Amino acid sequence: MRYTRRITLGLAVLAAALAPAVVHADARAWFQGSIGGSTYSMGDVNDDIGTINTELSGSGFSMDELTNGWNFGGAVGLDLGRGFSFGVAYDRLSGRREVSFPAATLTYDLPGNLYRVFGRYTFRRAAKTQGFLEASVGGVSPAGGISYSVSGVGAFAGDFGGSGLALEGGGGVLWWFAPRLGLTGEAGYRHAAVNKTAVGSVPIQDVHGGDYTIDYSGLFLRAGLTLMGSP
Repeated sequence: MRYTRRITLGLAVLAAALAPAVVHADARAWFQGSIGGSTYSMGDVNDDIGTINTELSGSGFSMDELTNGWNFGGAVGLDLGRGFSFGVAYDRLSGRREVSFPAATLTYDLPGNLYRVFGRYTFRRAAKTQGFLEASVGGVSPAGGISYSVSGVGAFAGDFGGSGLALEGGGGVLWWFAPRLGLTGEAGYRHAAVNKTAVGSVPIQDVHGGDYTIDYSGLFLRAGLTLMGSP
């Protein structure tokens, strides 16, 4: 995907530019695993769900709107000294809604893959409890699809395709409970939208006739464990 290629190239250029600073700063690598939750915008998806619920009115069945989901992932960072770090991260975003009744089943399966390059500034580096600010740029893509089956009619399943720009900004706290192990909490806002979505290779439209958007934008929370590498 074009955004992923751009991010990889940008990271290579950034790493080359920072290489002299890394050598002189006695940089240390760190690793972080996290789990948390996110809110989603998902305007077009929820418009679809609203239409479905209108059709199901009076049946006793309905589909919940997709407004949130779990996220989990990992990051690798490089401490450059003086509070500055940069690195790469991956987050898996969950999202699924389904309605099932005797005659049919309809499923929106919308996990997302988020790849990002981040920069972090940490306050009070020598303290046991540290605050930090973080900003990221990257790309997002859907990793699921839509499927339905209707009794006596048949079934369909199609994967969503496309990619979009992802931007994040947030802050958090890192508490070192051991010399090289710390607990991390972070909160912030994410913009991450796939603005031109396809099912298979066929572009699809929203209920207004425009490009269909799968929008993972919203607030996020992460909590995790950080391991600092040896000097």
